[in-house]
Amino acid sequence: MTLSKRDRGALLFGAVATATLFVAGRGVPALAHWEQEARSEAAALADELSRATVLAAAWPAVRDSLAVRSARFVELAPLLLEGNSPAAAQTALATHVALAAERAPAELGSVRFRVDSAASGYFARVAVSGDLVADIHGLLRFVTTLEQGPPLLAIDQVSVDQPDPAAAGDQVEALRVTFTASGLVPRESGARAP
Repeated sequence: MTLSKRDRGALLFGAVATATLFVAGRGVPALAHWEQEARSEAAALADELSRATVLAAAWPAVRDSLAVRSARFVELAPLLLEGNSPAAAQTALATHVALAAERAPAELGSVRFRVDSAASGYFARVAVSGDLVADIHGLLRFVTTLEQGPPLLAIDQVSVDQPDPAAAGDQVEALRVTFTASGLVPRESGARAP
């Protein structure tokens, strides 16, 4: 079977048309998909570039804010308890309590350390509990001495009891006081909580 020149031309035209339709049917959607991906990737890169530009423009303000906050932190240093750890700060707090009791004058009893494990942030709260015996003026001087600082301390809890309410009027007033005092210390850098 031989094909005429005209049939061969028609066959060749049909093969080329079929190949063209096959390539167009597969290639055009793939090309459209590639073009769509390229456009979305270009849009994402443009968004990232605009965010980076905004961040780069804000960098001087962030740097200045850091400098201001660092300066404020340095200003706070005298108000914080001394110590490289919460345990050392508790010892410093107990020393401040003992000095305040001595200046009051008040008779300081036992002093117990208290741990605040629930605190978070850049500062840890340390506290001591104790008891003392003093008259009303001694108690007032004790509390005033602790709260006037530096360091910045707080009296969190005070309980006052008069053991002998029926004492004679010429006796020195003796009040039994139970208290909790606290202060702040910077957290150790590895122990910072969010």
